[in-house]
Amino acid sequence: MSNSKAEDVFGISNFVLKNIIELISHSLSFLINWMFKVGVFPRSSDQSVTSGVPQGSVLGPFLFVVFINDLPNFVANKSILYADDTTLMSSNKDSTLNKVIINYMKERSFVWFDANKLRLNCEKTDEIVFSLRSDLEIKSVKLLGFNLDSKLNWWAHAHSLCSRLP
Repeated sequence: MSNSKAEDVFGISNFVLKNIIELISHSLSFLINWMFKVGVFPRSSDQSVTSGVPQGSVLGPFLFVVFINDLPNFVANKSILYADDTTLMSSNKDSTLNKVIINYMKERSFVWFDANKLRLNCEKTDEIVFSLRSDLEIKSVKLLGFNLDSKLNWWAHAHSLCSRLP
């Protein structure tokens, strides 16, 4: 028989539970009462930060992933999250229906971003239709360091790489 109720209920030891609680406690103290000053001379008085985490912090990326993790469920269609990149996808033979679905997903994303007090960087937002049809304009977008074009070939990426060679 175990002496630990936590071990009985959660299947974890008191030691692990204590460390989890300590980590949460430190994380919360890290996020609360965060102050900053602005200026070279004279400096401004201390100002409190009401949201966000310090830039360059170890916990920042983890907290962002936890924070944004419910976006795909809210958008209610195919989406992929990788770090701070979000990709919305729709696959349908009917291009008109595809546009309707993507526009709905974008609207839902805007609602989610607004409700969570985040701003979407429209300069880094792009849209592309992948198709082998010859009547569509060839377009290229950059996704996770790769240049993808609408014909699904590697010309755009190869050209980008070659242009950087000395």
